[in-house]
Amino acid sequence: MRALAFVLLSSPLLSGVAWGLTTAGSYLDLGGEQFFSQAADPEVDSSFSRLGLGLKAGWVLQPLGLETLVEVDGQLALDSSQQNYLAVPELYVLWVDREGVSQDVSLEVSLGRRKHLWSVLDDEWKLGLWQPLARWDELDRKTQGFAGLFVRGGARPFSANLMLSPIFIPDQGAQSELEDGKVSSQSRWFRPPPRQMIPLGEEQTEIHYEVAMPSLTEILSQFSFVGQLKWQQEQGKGRGHWISLNVADKPLNQIQLPFEGVLDIAASSDYGLTRVVIHPRVYRHRLAGVEWGYGSEGSQLWASLTREWVETQDLPGEWFFSPPSGGVYPGLGFRQNWAFWGLPGIDTRISYVGFWEDESSLQLSTEGDAGGLAQQGSARHPFQEALTWGLSSLWSWSESQSLRLGLDHTYSFSERGSLLSLSLRAQTQPGLFWSLGLDLLGAGAQPVSEGGLISQYRHNDRVRAGVTYVF
Repeated sequence: MRALAFVLLSSPLLSGVAWGLTTAGSYLDLGGEQFFSQAADPEVDSSFSRLGLGLKAGWVLQPLGLETLVEVDGQLALDSSQQNYLAVPELYVLWVDREGVSQDVSLEVSLGRRKHLWSVLDDEWKLGLWQPLARWDELDRKTQGFAGLFVRGGARPFSANLMLSPIFIPDQGAQSELEDGKVSSQSRWFRPPPRQMIPLGEEQTEIHYEVAMPSLTEILSQFSFVGQLKWQQEQGKGRGHWISLNVADKPLNQIQLPFEGVLDIAASSDYGLTRVVIHPRVYRHRLAGVEWGYGSEGSQLWASLTREWVETQDLPGEWFFSPPSGGVYPGLGFRQNWAFWGLPGIDTRISYVGFWEDESSLQLSTEGDAGGLAQQGSARHPFQEALTWGLSSLWSWSESQSLRLGLDHTYSFSERGSLLSLSLRAQTQPGLFWSLGLDLLGAGAQPVSEGGLISQYRHNDRVRAGVTYVF
């Protein structure tokens, strides 16, 4: 990789500019998954193999005083072209004022796509409330950065962050295709819409789907503003109290899917055919949050409260839709490292998240499968109320030989269901890692809510294995 960087950066156009490679890392991952049950769609396989690729590199440009960073994460499916993914979580150029008036005053400006810890709650639970997510595996959601102009400045113990952007990049979900009025996907993480509908008590009819896609400019040209003001007590790295105030005015990271249904009696089906036309829409929301934390030797405690307001849109009366609703998100978390008598430490964590939803009503009163489809199109919360805890421990015999064990359990109160994950990761030689994992999901027979992550994917119990080489 260093040789590639040398070739690219020795271009005559950049003569006279000194480059320094500050960060360099890449990986190659070969893995597979075996699901224990058949998918709802019989054409979706119960096994899946992939080749993962990743790259992270940074450079310093002298004497321009600029820094660059790029992070790329991709997946190449070895048995299904529909499950090929590419994400660029970060790609930006950074300028830092290194000649400030004092060491206590700082200023930096960056342009591009960049991740930042806007909310501990959002990052801990991967809610997709602040920053967008890569969601091609719902049990391994990955944070993606905003794309825009970033300004960070401060005078100790205060700091402020600002992000402005004219570009909207939504969540990346499982791929699907629309062909001959049928929506299908090879991914176990795609929720297929109903194939038949009972419109207002009539006989069951087949559904023919269409998408009235707006222009890319209409979707992507959305203004975003995110701000953060933070106070950090100076007691050493990771120690002391901190308080953060966060605000945002931006699009929802999830595209909404209102639709209209038209019964075509003349169709060839016995009882006609229902044409469902989906109209993708971008909704906006405003966020205001406050977070507090305290860190000491080996432990971290935090509390969070976020308020969300979602805009309303006037949609045609014949459309079906359950509009997204705002609400309040409380959260609390604690981490502790326990070390005894020189043995490898055990990292423990426990965290809670809730969602107190504002009152919401359907755009139209819907019944049967129509109502289910309307609700499905706007589901965006993985949990209404949940508690998670986890344990992990790293055992090392040398710099290139280690074993990490992990256990995580999440209980969703609203779904009366749980997710149990076991993981093992072993390093046998420099750069070579072997992994084995198990994910088990279970939901109650009568959950209070069926729109959460566990109830949606309760048939996706799986075992996973892989080998990774880090360059």
